[in-house]
Amino acid sequence: MPDDELRNPQVAELRIALESLGLSTKGQVKVLKERLRKAKKRTQDSAVETESNSSESAIESNASEATEEPVVARKVQQPFDFYCVFDVEATCREDNVGWKHEVIEFPVVLVCGRTFETIAEFRSFVRPVLNPVLSDFCTQLTGITQDQVDSAPTFPEVLKLFESFLSRYKVKHGRMRFITDGPWDIRDFVRNQCVYSDIRRPAYFDTYLDLRRIFTKFYGRKGGKRANLNGMLSLLNMEFEGRQHSGIDDTRNIAKIAVCLMEKGCVFDSTLR
Repeated sequence: MPDDELRNPQVAELRIALESLGLSTKGQVKVLKERLRKAKKRTQDSAVETESNSSESAIESNASEATEEPVVARKVQQPFDFYCVFDVEATCREDNVGWKHEVIEFPVVLVCGRTFETIAEFRSFVRPVLNPVLSDFCTQLTGITQDQVDSAPTFPEVLKLFESFLSRYKVKHGRMRFITDGPWDIRDFVRNQCVYSDIRRPAYFDTYLDLRRIFTKFYGRKGGKRANLNGMLSLLNMEFEGRQHSGIDDTRNIAKIAVCLMEKGCVFDSTLR
């Protein structure tokens, strides 16, 4: 079980009980309690009715043959057709004071809002212009090499490739939202990169979904304290897969958390600007 200090035990236990019955886990404490109470009452009423309508011999003869149909969790409709899970890597150095971070990896995992399945992945390294030579610290942290960025397209070129990717899978900008691990990737890195590249920020970056905020709201964590990527994985009894600070590996793990929450009934609809 997750640490009680990191999660409201009452909300968590109620949602686990409801999930085991294939019921919706959405709502506050009062709603969750009432939903569970009604489910238990239905179960008790059903048991009484069965007992009154069956003879003792019939019960004994059928007991060994009775099979219980599996409970299938009800999928909650998501408000968007597609979700682009997104986590960039950027240039850096050990002392980042006054440093202009340029995007050097642009990875996306495309998730279907109807089936919750991963449809495709997009990944491109990006050639930095302001500081084209990567620091040793940056390479050690991200695993991205100088050769990889030297041969990569520039940021405006990567955006064109990404838009072609969206078109290929018939993703309409108005029916898609980005999911990020915190606000930094779009609010800071993408916004600044568009300034450095002297381009207007594409409209599809105007809003995004902060997984940390959604996770905190869904699980009712004490004091609104937000977990980082590894913290969220741990609370869901999952482990990080791949190399940390690799953009594509980080993105895949973020997608794994998002899909898990969708399957538990969490609705991804709160956007930030």
